[in-house]
Amino acid sequence: MFDEQYPFYQVPDLDEKSVTTVAKLAPHLSSGNNATLFNHSCDKFPKKITSAQAARGILAIQNFDLGGLVGPYKSKRFSNTDKSAKAANLARAAMIIISSKTLYKTLILNLVKYNTALNIPYDFRGDDKPVWERKLYTLPEERLPNGLVDWYTWQSRVIKLIPDRDGYISEIIFMKGESLPKGFHRKNFETMVAFRKTKLADPWLAIGFNEKRVIWRNSNALFQTNEASIKPKTIDWISELQFESIIAPDDYPIMLFGCSSDKASFKLWRKETLPFNPKQLSNNDFTSFLDDALNITEKVSQALWSGLNALFINLISDIHQKNQNKPKLDKKDTDRLKKKIENSNIEQQFWAELSLEFKNILIKAFDNPKSVDIKDWKKEIKKKGAKILERYIKSSNFDSRSLKAGILAQKRYYWRLKSV
Repeated sequence: MFDEQYPFYQVPDLDEKSVTTVAKLAPHLSSGNNATLFNHSCDKFPKKITSAQAARGILAIQNFDLGGLVGPYKSKRFSNTDKSAKAANLARAAMIIISSKTLYKTLILNLVKYNTALNIPYDFRGDDKPVWERKLYTLPEERLPNGLVDWYTWQSRVIKLIPDRDGYISEIIFMKGESLPKGFHRKNFETMVAFRKTKLADPWLAIGFNEKRVIWRNSNALFQTNEASIKPKTIDWISELQFESIIAPDDYPIMLFGCSSDKASFKLWRKETLPFNPKQLSNNDFTSFLDDALNITEKVSQALWSGLNALFINLISDIHQKNQNKPKLDKKDTDRLKKKIENSNIEQQFWAELSLEFKNILIKAFDNPKSVDIKDWKKEIKKKGAKILERYIKSSNFDSRSLKAGILAQKRYYWRLKSV
């Protein structure tokens, strides 16, 4: 960890005047723009961590750090005044790990085919070595990875730990590292993340965690590649292993690890698990069933949103009055309604309460998609939506106006369900 020439995953000759607290490696610590949750340490009396904790922190932050302002690169060899750093390769993404009963098999399942002569999994551009086997230290430059091993050990930040006499770390040096050049996307190199096509600034958004959105809502992107989504390369690798009879068509749970953020601040770290069996990867019946199940659930969720919209239109006095005179509300009022619905957390409750049922039907569909009747799923989620809406209506005031608003909300919900 503290070798003078090649410290693990660090650059040794960084300017030691550019120190910051160890909270850069641990977003749960209260420091700078880190959210204050359960930890109440402060920069004046910095938290100390062990070298083992620091090693894990370096691995996590090199892969998941968010973009923004960091320390400019300063060392005995090179200096740079640019403080703006791009997000790390797994920032805002859910990294999938396919698990098995043994460590050996788990490692096998999470690799991909690697052949430098055939440029597999993608073009090799030089000597493909891990960062700790390269003689040159990392610089704050834009470049393409030499190959998969280079990508696996990519240093999006350059870091140096500063231990005290007892071997604990409270200070580090944390500076801008390497990033992909403009015009190149991580989807071309990343092997353990799913992507979906968007109309946003990022045309291929990584499937990731969101405190308001359960991750299985995008689970079809984990199992299929088409014009709208790209599944992780490790899923293709498992399909190949099964085709070659190297692994049995068994259950291999998918674990998803990642973080959610608000601009440049981490909001949560999360792990979730989804059932998975590779025998259905080539089964069109399974992918069709999965698409249908998710599409139906989205439509019921929209019907629930519509019911809540009707509820609040009739509960909020001034909006109710405007709606009576002019059915089409202006943007200011529609934004107020949207905020009110979002703050109710009803949509999150709906998806969260369906999580167990969804995993159960996924397991059944892996065995035999035709044995699962999509009508049963439709019936279940309609009932769930109605129950959640009724529960929220009952929590409102029990005056005549609230009762009327509740009836109109349920009426709107069931009307929207006719198209599902």
